[in-house]
Amino acid sequence: MTASAQSRPFLGTPHTEFLRAVEAALAQRLAKLAREFHDYAPESPALGGHDLVSLLGTQVHSGGKRLRPTMAWLGWCYAGAPEATQPDLVRLGAALEILHVFTLVQDDVMDRSDRRRGVATVHVQVAESHDAARARGDAQQFGDSIAVLVGDLAHAAAEHMAASLPTAVHRLWRAMVMELVAGQALDLAGAADRRRDLTHARRVAAVKSGAYSIQRPLTLGATLAGALPEDVAALHVYGDHLGRAFALRDDVLGVWGDPAVTGKPVGDDLLDGKPTILLALAHDRVSGRGRALLDRVTAGVLEPQDVPAVQDLLDTAGVRLEAERMIHAEVEAALAAL
Repeated sequence: MTASAQSRPFLGTPHTEFLRAVEAALAQRLAKLAREFHDYAPESPALGGHDLVSLLGTQVHSGGKRLRPTMAWLGWCYAGAPEATQPDLVRLGAALEILHVFTLVQDDVMDRSDRRRGVATVHVQVAESHDAARARGDAQQFGDSIAVLVGDLAHAAAEHMAASLPTAVHRLWRAMVMELVAGQALDLAGAADRRRDLTHARRVAAVKSGAYSIQRPLTLGATLAGALPEDVAALHVYGDHLGRAFALRDDVLGVWGDPAVTGKPVGDDLLDGKPTILLALAHDRVSGRGRALLDRVTAGVLEPQDVPAVQDLLDTAGVRLEAERMIHAEVEAALAAL
């Protein structure tokens, strides 16, 4: 990237100004959604004074690293940061963030997660409102149903924003969304089938998390900037390896992370019996007495009080150390691609 290209985009601190523009675009989109949805918003005590748009807005503005918009910005900078494409880059960044909320809200329902980004998940919040209002029916089912609809609204909003992007960018966007849905299906099916093979775990990590978090946003930003095919190809390889490292780091934090930092409970992946790379590694390393405990994870019958014992088991078996080695190798491969 040339010095002149560096100085053009987003005067001041480029990345900070870009994220500020994305936040403004998100606020504008949510305000427009609120106006469009006003006539359809149910005034229901069971919702506790909320509607679908306000519940979506709470998730959008509840924090988050804005990682995916940042990856798009980096790909755009890598390809020269043409000033004329700035508005589309901001739109892309906002669309990526709303799509991310779609995945979080519905993923939380599937995983029965209680907290996200340090606050109650949508389905939990709505179930509590249902209970407080002494509304008719099952509170959990009501919370799940409303959360699915909030996710649907987020998906529709993201698709609407992405629809006006250049054709080549939108084509990549559609591929990313298909990968995202397929990855979630692979994850759920792997848990149901008690899959513990490393090949399946790597595939889920790459498609479900790494591709839409790192690889696709990078190549979307670069394509928007008019990158040459060989540059997009280099970013594709770089993003693949870095995305795998990101997904594996997320798995490590899911087992040994600090909820005060990650914003979500520790051990949920173990309780859900998810087919992560960590459990695939453990399957090949744990035997003897520890095997019975590991089998409870695989069967999805682990109790919350048993999570510390599983953490210790994986640590003792060298799973955490091997995961760190794999992360380092993926990062080195990513850098080599550049």
